[in-house]
Amino acid sequence: MGDYNLTGLSTRSFEQLIQSLCCRVLGAGTVVFGDGPDGGREATYTGRLSNFPSETTCWDGYVVVQAKFCQRPKGKTKEDQEWVLTQLKKELTAFAARGTKRKRPDYYILATNVVLSPAQNGGGKDKASQLIEKFTKEIGLKDYRIWDHDQICRYIDCDHSIRAAYAAWITPGDVLAKLAWIPMLVY
Repeated sequence: MGDYNLTGLSTRSFEQLIQSLCCRVLGAGTVVFGDGPDGGREATYTGRLSNFPSETTCWDGYVVVQAKFCQRPKGKTKEDQEWVLTQLKKELTAFAARGTKRKRPDYYILATNVVLSPAQNGGGKDKASQLIEKFTKEIGLKDYRIWDHDQICRYIDCDHSIRAAYAAWITPGDVLAKLAWIPMLVY
């Protein structure tokens, strides 16, 4: 399919997209949270996942999914990545804080519309992983995943209903191209 324009969404619609993907990827037991203070979670799942992260190694515990939407990415990968890393550090610090009221997750998923560079040992994906690794003991994390722009696009590729539901925001070029081919009625 390709890349989708995730910046065409608003913060709220991005969170809703992530919640929809969680329902598909994690399962029907996903609990979603609406607007307002959410304690660092857009969605949670408690229990054994049937096929995530793989069919042979399934997570079993409390999963927290946190969405971080950059409203106006600068298109400069390094700057956008630094924004995500700053946001991620704030969230992880809040989970690790002594006396926190946040329920600490066993598993954590960061979802962001920012493209995280794949460069080995220095790219955005590796930096985000390294940051999460620093907090694993304090929080008690067993595992984590990072859903950046590219990962989210692949999940959208795999689900026609989600792709169709968000098409007006994430594929405006495709929608406009299809509309241009609708025959005009002449009276």
